[in-house]
Amino acid sequence: MIIYNITIKIDTDIQQEWLQWMKQVHIPAVMNTGMFIEYRMCRLLEQDESDGVTYAVQYLCRSMSDY
Repeated sequence: MIIYNITIKIDTDIQQEWLQWMKQVHIPAVMNTGMFIEYRMCRLLEQDESDGVTYAVQYLCRSMSDY
């Protein structure tokens, strides 16, 4: 199993809009490529949130050739 991980810090002022866009637009588009079999979106805890909230989005694929 291969995990393609993206970590991003989002300004708290746009966090809810970003989450909505990720769930409704971006993640479905990535999953529709057929390269990935599953995804996870996680908020990272115990991070400095003075300049935003940190998320990790992980896309899973079966092999490097699928990636």
